[in-house]
Amino acid sequence: MNKKVLIFGSTGGIGEQIKNILFLKKYEIVSPTRKEIDFNSKNSCNLIEDTIKKYSPDIIINCSGILGDNDTDYDSLFNINLKSNWNILNYYKKNLSNKIVKIIMIGSSAYESGRKDYILYAASKAALFNMFQGASEYFESSNIILGLINPSKVNTKMISHLKNISKSNLSDPLTIANDIVTFFENITKSNFINIK
Repeated sequence: MNKKVLIFGSTGGIGEQIKNILFLKKYEIVSPTRKEIDFNSKNSCNLIEDTIKKYSPDIIINCSGILGDNDTDYDSLFNINLKSNWNILNYYKKNLSNKIVKIIMIGSSAYESGRKDYILYAASKAALFNMFQGASEYFESSNIILGLINPSKVNTKMISHLKNISKSNLSDPLTIANDIVTFFENITKSNFINIK
C-alpha cells in the first residue's frame, strides 16, 4: 500500500516540486488549497485537525510560508510560518499515533541570524527551529518522527521581489525538493538538515 502524504503549501515553489516528485513515486497525495485551509484564519487549527483525522496521513509536509518584510503584519507571518506547524504538532500531542507518522517542516537558513530587512521572518524561522528541538524531545519515545529542513535562498516566487539578489546564488527548487524527499524517506528518528 502506498504511503499517504498530506502536503500544505503545494501550489508553488518547493511544495509544488515535492508534490510532482511524490506523484511520480506513486505516493497517495492529499494537498488542500489555501481556500480550503487558510493558516491565517481563526479556525485554521480546527481545519488542520479535521484534515489530519479525515486522511490519517503517514507523512505531513508543511511547505506553507511567507517571507514578508518589516511592514508585514506580525500575526499573519507568525500564523503561517510558525503557528501552522504548532497546530500540526499539537494534534499529535493530543492524539498519539499507533503508526509511524513523519512530520516535515520547512525552515530557512535565516534561523541562524537576523536579517535587518526581514526581522520577523528570521525570528519566525528561529522560533521554528526551537519548536522543532523541543518537540523532538517531546515525541522521542513515540511513533512521531519530526524533520526540519533549512534551505538557503531558493529561486521561488517568494523571493522574486528581492533586490540585489543574484540568481546564480539561489538554489534550484527542484534540487531542494529532491533533497527533502530523500531526507524524509530515510529518517528513522527526528532530525534536521541545513541545505546550502
